[in-house]
Amino acid sequence: MGNRNERILILDDNIRFMEALSNRLKKAGFRHLTQIDTADAAAKSLSSWKPHVLLVDIRLETSNRDGLVFLREARKNGFAGLAVVISSDGSTEQLFRAAKAGANDFLIKDARVEFGIELLRLLKGDRGARGVETLKRPISDLEYLRSFGLTATEIASIEEFAVDFPCMDTLAERFDRSTVQLRKTFSRIYRKLDVDNIQQLARLLVICEMFARQS
Repeated sequence: MGNRNERILILDDNIRFMEALSNRLKKAGFRHLTQIDTADAAAKSLSSWKPHVLLVDIRLETSNRDGLVFLREARKNGFAGLAVVISSDGSTEQLFRAAKAGANDFLIKDARVEFGIELLRLLKGDRGARGVETLKRPISDLEYLRSFGLTATEIASIEEFAVDFPCMDTLAERFDRSTVQLRKTFSRIYRKLDVDNIQQLARLLVICEMFARQS
C-alpha cells in the first residue's frame, strides 16, 4: 500500500491499544499519526496540528470528559474531517450517542477488525453518515431509547414514524390523534433526546442503524 498524507489523531486512554492501532494503520500506509490520552491535550492538538481524521474512544479515565463530549466540541469548533468512534462498547445507546456527537462511523475494538482497511474504506466515502439516503426501512429496534427517558408511547410514535418517515399529519391519522397532540408528543421526544426537529431525529436514527449494521 502506498503512503497516505492524512494526519490522524488517536484519542484513547489505553496506551497499549493506541500502539497496536498505530502499527496497523502504518501497515496500511498511514504515516502521520499522533497518540493522545486526554481530551484536553487532544483539543490543543486539534487547533495546532489540524488533523484530517479523529479516532476517538468513548470512555477516557484520564480526562474530565469522555470522547463523545470531545468530539461534539470539536464539531462545534469547526472540525469538518472524518471522525470515527472506536470503542469496546457497541451498545445501540452508544451508537446513538456517537451519531449525536458527530461521528461519521463507529468501529468496535476487536482484534479481528482490520482498522487500516476500514479507515481506507471510510476515507473513500463509504461511511454510515453518508449512506443515509440509500437505506430502506432503517429502524430495527428502538427500545434502547428508554435509556434516554422515553416512554413506551413515545417510542411507539417514533417506531411508526420510522417506517417511512411520513409528514406529521399522516402520522397523526395513523394514530387516530390530532396533529396538535402528536406534535406535543414529539416536542417531549426532542427535549429528551436533545434534538431540534423531526428531520434531525430521523437522520440520527438512520445513522445509528447504519453504525449498528456495520459494527
